[in-house]
Amino acid sequence: MTGTRTKYNSLDPDTNFFFWTNDPCDQQIKVRSDGLIAFVHKPKFNAEVYDDTTPYVDFDFAATFIKLPWQKDPVTHYEIFPTVNNTCGNGVCAATHDDMCLCNVTVTETPVFATLPSRQDALAALKIGAHDPALFSDDSTTYILLESSGEVDAYVSSESGIIFSTSTIFQVTNEFGETIYLKNMLSSISLGAPYEMRNPPSFINLVTMTERDFENEVDAFLTDLIRYESTAPHVSQRLIQVFGVSNPSPSYVSRVTQAFRSGTFTKGGTSFGDQNYGNLAAVAAAITLDPEFMSVVGDDDPIAGQLREPLLKVIAYLRSMEFKRKPNVKFRHGLFQDMHFKIGQMVFQPPDQFS
Repeated sequence: MTGTRTKYNSLDPDTNFFFWTNDPCDQQIKVRSDGLIAFVHKPKFNAEVYDDTTPYVDFDFAATFIKLPWQKDPVTHYEIFPTVNNTCGNGVCAATHDDMCLCNVTVTETPVFATLPSRQDALAALKIGAHDPALFSDDSTTYILLESSGEVDAYVSSESGIIFSTSTIFQVTNEFGETIYLKNMLSSISLGAPYEMRNPPSFINLVTMTERDFENEVDAFLTDLIRYESTAPHVSQRLIQVFGVSNPSPSYVSRVTQAFRSGTFTKGGTSFGDQNYGNLAAVAAAITLDPEFMSVVGDDDPIAGQLREPLLKVIAYLRSMEFKRKPNVKFRHGLFQDMHFKIGQMVFQPPDQFS
């Protein structure tokens, strides 16, 4: 089926079909002027077949652009990537008709460690996950525990028998107390020097899309967000404010952050939480049992407590007075009319839909 192109124009992915050809196929990307890239494919020309390339990789109409971790200039901190202004990386890539750069991509996979690494080195250098080595064992290939340091276990396949192989799997406990398996591999992509970087992970197979792939990608994204370095102090500070302290001290936020990360909090011999990252029982206990929260000294401090927005103050007053509106009068009329003049807060006159 040489020269035949894939038909991919149905709204139902299950009816789209792919097949192999013996045409050469190079992995290429188009780089926009802002550094975003799109994976593209330009099939071999065939006058007898209509060009109906999948929209995900269409050379002329690619719509899915993603960001890559380009290197940055040490002085200006601007990202370094091929553009038409630098002749597409001094000829590393080729200029296209739409003022982008078309680059060939080379993927290399190499082993990282030749000997058993430390826990810190393994977590810092290895970015590709693996399954439990026991799940790989079959009639042709088996995995054995070759070496262990107590913190890191090295499993090697019967095909290699040594650590310095991309098939080697390391078992290690991460910073969240989870047992994980990491492959002894560095996967790199190169467009030609100096455009080289770690191969970004992908969960979705464009050929056979499944709902599970999308769920895994969303789950990985949410996990990355919740474990981001600034997430714990940010969420802790916001929860403290909800509990009634609008301006918590840095030490107060730090103590609650520690409970958020460790998943446990102990006070007076009683422990809260299950030692899992982000446990809200531990966080709530850390907030409400903290000395800064419980101290009566703050009752006389005019800047202590919770600063409420004007509207909430009005609502609280109306509730205390058991206010009831007439059925024929809307809230935005009468008492609540022109609230931005009365309390300095726009209630029924937002400037836009994002208010």
